[in-house]
Amino acid sequence: MVKPVLGCLLVAAAAGSPLVARVTIGPATIALEETPFAAVAQQLGEAPITRAGDAGGSRAQTCYATIGPRQTIYYLESGEMGGGERIMQVDAVGVGTATAAEDAIIATHCRTLASGAKAATTDRGIMLYQLRAEVERRLHSRGRDSAGVTLYSKAEKRGTGARAYDVSSWFRVRYRQGRVVAFSTGVVSTR
Repeated sequence: MVKPVLGCLLVAAAAGSPLVARVTIGPATIALEETPFAAVAQQLGEAPITRAGDAGGSRAQTCYATIGPRQTIYYLESGEMGGGERIMQVDAVGVGTATAAEDAIIATHCRTLASGAKAATTDRGIMLYQLRAEVERRLHSRGRDSAGVTLYSKAEKRGTGARAYDVSSWFRVRYRQGRVVAFSTGVVSTR
């Protein structure tokens, strides 16, 4: 009897939170909307930040790359809502694969991570090369396919009255032969 109750609590907790709230890359855990570039640089090393656009279209992006048989590039991005400093989006891209992100990549000089750095994993346990069925089980959602990318999205209102705000989250995936080869995830809130 305890197991069904615990399962219901886990589903309820997942329903009231963003699709992904944190991504861990090597020793760095990135809380979307909260972690600044500087905190990641302390754990993964300094990487150049490329900036483009202005006002609502402003973007700041940095990247880290792994070496070895499963080379991966991780793009970390902020925008106006993150003040250009707090990471709002994380993209993981397998070598030879196009990004799953909606916007074009702007960072061009990536810092190489130490050999053997742990692969990126979301707080839902999603990582590159995972099967689509497992991704959808962990997200409690089926995606919508469009132009080679599958989009999972969630929007919700939080708080009441003057303290009410909106939270939008997304998880965009590029699948190849039923496995994740690139993902882009982010959270934006109006608080």
